[in-house]
Amino acid sequence: MSRTLVDPQKASARGAHAPSWGGRAAREPAAAPRRAQDPPPAADAGARAVDPQQIDLELIWFTRACLCNVVKLERAIADCEAAGEEQLESLFRRAQAESRRGAEFGKALLAQRLADRT
Repeated sequence: MSRTLVDPQKASARGAHAPSWGGRAAREPAAAPRRAQDPPPAADAGARAVDPQQIDLELIWFTRACLCNVVKLERAIADCEAAGEEQLESLFRRAQAESRRGAEFGKALLAQRLADRT
């Protein structure tokens, strides 16, 4: 069975949600068009209360992801050196430097946030 990719732009224009893997489109009722006299949607319609601890956890996640990228890129750099791929090696070294910067920034910001609480 072959699967075809569906352009999300065209799928949304048809009013259907078509999965990109070519499965059956789940029909959703089309939203009623907005009339000129209807007030615009509230800016905070999707607003939710955010827990500061959750933000700290997201900062920890970000810092960890940056550090993991540094390690993964180290392996990729070694592979590129062995294969003589100078352009890829250069790209991965730049990405690794940015990941290190992100990790350092995340650590500093987390330390500052934790120090502000005490």
